[in-house]
Amino acid sequence: MDYAKSSVVWAKDITKTSTNLLEVFFDEDNVKFIEQASRKEAETKLGMTLTIQDRKSVLKAMLFAFQNYTPRGSALLEQDLSQLNSLFVRSASKNIANAVKDYLHYYKEASTLATPMELPRNVSKINQLYNRR
Repeated sequence: MDYAKSSVVWAKDITKTSTNLLEVFFDEDNVKFIEQASRKEAETKLGMTLTIQDRKSVLKAMLFAFQNYTPRGSALLEQDLSQLNSLFVRSASKNIANAVKDYLHYYKEASTLATPMELPRNVSKINQLYNRR
């Protein structure tokens, strides 16, 4: 996949369609808005500052959301875009927050030292008999 293209051209190439909703949803300004809104909502949920997301990941997730969204029609383009944006931001922020929580849990568990096991002891009855002689 060539992400160097504009996101609209990239989405048209992938979906093999060209609709008004596709063009406004994958517009550079809308992509930037979605990136910022989903990051801000995740930051609010987590109570911490997050770094900027990878553009490729955002575009892939947007493509998935777009392909699973059923638009109402071209007369309601503004409403369709608003609804699609809010659905995506809600879903993306939830996924981001869950991924960060999972990572923090992993980091906490991985950084905790395990308690060493005791040295092995010989508890065989046969060896006890040999040791008595």
